[in-house]
This record gives sequence, C-alpha cells and structure tokens, in this order.
Amino acid sequence: MTSGPLEMIREATYTQAAADEVLEQIEKLDPRRLDELEQATGVALATSHVDLSGIRCTQAQDYISQEQRLMPRYVEEFFKRTCELLRLNLETRADGLWRIPYVKEEFRSGNLDAVRRLGTSEKNYPKLTFYKEHLAAATHQDAELMSPGHPLFAAIAERLDAQLNEQIRTGSAVFFDADAQEPYRLYFFEVQVAGQTRLGRGVVLLAQLCALAETAAGELALVSPDCLNDLAPAEESLPILAIQSPTPQEQQHVEEWLKVKIQFPMLNQQRQQRQRELQIRQDYLKQAMQSAIREAQSTKCVTCKSAIKTNKLNSIT
Repeated sequence: MTSGPLEMIREATYTQAAADEVLEQIEKLDPRRLDELEQATGVALATSHVDLSGIRCTQAQDYISQEQRLMPRYVEEFFKRTCELLRLNLETRADGLWRIPYVKEEFRSGNLDAVRRLGTSEKNYPKLTFYKEHLAAATHQDAELMSPGHPLFAAIAERLDAQLNEQIRTGSAVFFDADAQEPYRLYFFEVQVAGQTRLGRGVVLLAQLCALAETAAGELALVSPDCLNDLAPAEESLPILAIQSPTPQEQQHVEEWLKVKIQFPMLNQQRQQRQRELQIRQDYLKQAMQSAIREAQSTKCVTCKSAIKTNKLNSIT
C-alpha cells in the first residue's frame, strides 16, 4: 500500500481546513482500497471528519444516484414556481439567466434548519443558473449555480414545506392513469431514521421518500416516487371522480407496512454502520495504547542502561 491515500486521510484528521480538498481525492479511490485503509493507523480518527462509509456507498451505488438525480430543468421549474408562490422576486436577465435583486429576511433567518446546516444566503444574486454547462462559458463564469444543495434553494424549500404542510399532509387528489385496469391509491411518505448528535441535539440520520400503491384488494407495493409524472391530473368538474381520503385505520395499516418493509431495514443499516465505526475507533485506541506502552517501556530501558553505564564509569574513575 502506498502512503499517499493514508497521508490524505491523516491530513483530513488533523487539518479540517483541507478536508474538502482531501475528500475530493479520496472519492477517486477504489472501494476496496478503503477497506485496506481502514486498517491503517489514524483512520479511526479520520472518521470524525471523513465519512468513508458515505464515500464507499457513493462509489458502489453511483448508478442509483445518476438514475434518481433531478434534471436541471425540473430543478429550475420547481425554483421558479416556489419563488412565485412565496413572492420571491426572480427576474430573467437579458442573457437568458436569472437574477434575484433582493432576498427577504425570512429566507435568511437563523430559525431555519437550512440556514443552520448550509449557512445564510446572500442578500441578492445578480446572476443565477441551473445548468453546469453555462458555467463553462467564459461569459457566465461569474454565475451562481442554483441546486438543491444551495443555501437559498434549501431555505425556500423549507419555507414551502412549512406553508404547504397542513394543506397536503392529509389531502387527496385524482389523477388519470391510461394503463390502469382498475382504480388504485397512491400514498407518499417521508420515512426517517432519527438520532442524536454528540451534543444531544436531535438530527435526521437518514430519510427516504417512498411512494406506495394500494390496489382495490388492499395489496401494497412500492412504486417510483416520480410516478406522478406519468399521470394526468383530473378535472375537478367531473363529479364521478369524487374520492374519499383514507380512514385513520387504513393509513395506520400503510404506515405499519412501511415501518416493517422500509424503516426497520434503514434503522438496521444505520445501527450496523455506527457499530462498525465504533469498532474502528476501539481498535485504533487499543493499538495506540499498546504502542504508547511499548514506547514508554523502551524509553525506560534505555534510561536504565544509560544509568548503569554511568555508574560503571563512575566506579572505574
């Protein structure tokens, strides 16, 4: 094993400022190399700053991320509609990009979880784009890339969730499915695994959007969360499409199904990962303690030998 990857991880351990650069290099490593690196000295400390498990998961399941990644045009359309609903002034520039002359304080408030996680957005954005391709052009290198990981994007998404939460949490709507042989229900749930930080603050460890289809016979099956893109909204004027929201008992049955089929495996995954990281730290501390003991014993022996040699010289003199 070469010392390059190990040194990178050690650097991330002791120098937090270099973590971003080190992470970029570590992400290029083969997942099998990461297994070897975890056995090397210093990796246990690095896990407090470098999430090796996340890197491995990203590399091993990259095709899933590519498949489920939102296309920029959908991100752009979502942002436009959200700005219109929340009355955030989003303007079109002459060059085809976007700008926001002023960001209201409600999107920069420290009460927002997005602000605490990602930081406070700027007071204005003179040049915005949703496409990485635009940044490659010499005329648009000063543009800001707007994406779900951006502080402003996260802030307006959180404000939208808060505003629509009560309206859609237990609401129902009718859609047409041209391929369906019989009516069926679609449920949408956000399944979470919650935990605590080292300081005892509650935090969501893992979250997943799940769509569940229920047939007329009551059979449940997972479907793609973006299934609504293949359906057509029904016109409200059609009386034959009147539907009833699920009863509390029906919703409880669906929730229990999700807990067993989805949430419990997610919980086990997080538990196994934390146990694995704990074992890495325990192994490191054990090796570090043994190394310190050996070093102390070696130093003591050298000191004793030096003292004996000095005494002999004094005796001869």
